Amino acid sequence: MARTRSVKPEFWDDEKLATVSRDARLTFIGLWTNSDDYGVVKGHPSWLKNTIYPYDDIRLADFQKWLKELESLCCIVPFSSNGEKYYYIKHFLKHQTINHPSKRINPEPPSTFSSTLPEPSGSPIVTLPFETETETETETETEKRKDSSPQKEKYLDSVFLSAPEYKKLQEVLGQKSLDIGIEKLDYSITVKGGKYKDHYKTLLNWFRRGYLAEKENGFQANRERTAVIL
Repeated sequence: MARTRSVKPEFWDDEKLATVSRDARLTFIGLWTNSDDYGVVKGHPSWLKNTIYPYDDIRLADFQKWLKELESLCCIVPFSSNGEKYYYIKHFLKHQTINHPSKRINPEPPSTFSSTLPEPSGSPIVTLPFETETETETETETEKRKDSSPQKEKYLDSVFLSAPEYKKLQEVLGQKSLDIGIEKLDYSITVKGGKYKDHYKTLLNWFRRGYLAEKENGFQANRERTAVIL
């Protein structure tokens, strides 16, 4: 049985979700409404397609492609139980307030997905293994690495890259995509308060995801409007 779920305004402005298709984003919302109160939904593609889009003539292959897009961002995590397929919706309990959770109708995700699956009350954050980073360096090793690293130069207001990093990005991305990427990253940090550990790796990742493709007119217009407001 479908349930009422909340769609926060930030959903439409999420840069990570913007890298997948519009149909994948709509499908993501459809998964929420058909999941149980613990973020688990049946994962059979045919059942999901007919449940989310009962009146649309959609090819199963296209629907499966949208699911794969969401999987690639780790928005949903597939798993099996007793021969049945399911999806675990990452961060479901962070964004949905469940005051009176119903009994579980789907199996719990494997323990490898989360060291502890919290109860819905209080809307806690569910942490999955691929969200965490393991710190293996000692302080001394970290300081040595910092000392030997090339000095970073500032681009625009908030983007920092070393000369070797900038040159490598020129070779891989091309100057036009690099300029677009630096502008988008600067906008995200300066205007939206985004935080990125490594600007070089962030730009490479965006490029590989196709996020620096040349459909940037809307972004440029938004930045210009923001500049006027500020």
